[in-house]
Amino acid sequence: MKDIIIYHKVDLDGVASAAIVVDYLKTKGREYELLGWTYGDPIPELGGGIFKVWILDVSFGEDHEKICGKWNMDCSEVIWIDHHKTAIPEHLMEEQGIEGIRRIGTAACELTWEYLYGPDDDCYDIIEYLSAYDVWNKERFDWGDVMAVQYATRARVGLDVDKMVNVIEYISKYDSLKGEEKSIYELISEGEVILDFLKVKNEGECANYSFEGHIDGYNVIFMNTLEFNAITFDSVYNEDKHDLMCPFAILPNGLVRFSLYSTKKYMDCGEIAKTFGGGGHKLAAGFQLSVDDKRFLNFMLNHKLVWLL
Repeated sequence: MKDIIIYHKVDLDGVASAAIVVDYLKTKGREYELLGWTYGDPIPELGGGIFKVWILDVSFGEDHEKICGKWNMDCSEVIWIDHHKTAIPEHLMEEQGIEGIRRIGTAACELTWEYLYGPDDDCYDIIEYLSAYDVWNKERFDWGDVMAVQYATRARVGLDVDKMVNVIEYISKYDSLKGEEKSIYELISEGEVILDFLKVKNEGECANYSFEGHIDGYNVIFMNTLEFNAITFDSVYNEDKHDLMCPFAILPNGLVRFSLYSTKKYMDCGEIAKTFGGGGHKLAAGFQLSVDDKRFLNFMLNHKLVWLL
């Protein structure tokens, strides 16, 4: 019997969540299989011999509850851990109907840690920093340090769960001289160098390739890029002119990935993304459209995205 771990494969929060579960299962001597998933992928087909199914940092839309119910009949338990308000029906919050933790405001990796080890157990620093980044909590730590940890971890890990497990195992080694988990300082130093490079790179790319447009009346700065992050637009985003930042990229499967970011408290990126079939958080969200979708074709011609044409 093995556990199946379904995790958000294009997001470091999902990768870290899966790594925490893998690290835990290893200590229990349990077998597992990793299934990376993102929105637009087919729903995973699960075979036999399953002990538990873990669903981390993702949901399957309107059919989520039905899918979980079916899997629950095929294994001992389905555990769903998520934090996206646009994906969690009210009746499924906090262990109602499906085991796990669903809570807005805390990233999936930290919720996964809490589920396995309890809210009173000391979470590793790196998990808390990654969590703060994912939910864009700028009050919890120095934001420059949060960004540095995020990018240093990306450089070490990419989106590889096994590499993330190695990082988690490494940082569990305690530095008695500093009285802290030793690697967080290394990550901050590494990340600062990476961010200095990205600043120069992003300035050049935005100067040449970014453009202005609209999403249903909101003023947006767009760019065709693989840098899905708000800092990509630091050199061109103007809060007086723009409501949203929107990187986008055409994917090999014929879909176009869009992300939305804003610094304005009155904006709700998650609700805007939801109208296009996506979702996310208030200040960071995303959605996907087919390259054949008339909304995308209109965007390519007029630099405007609208909910309905």
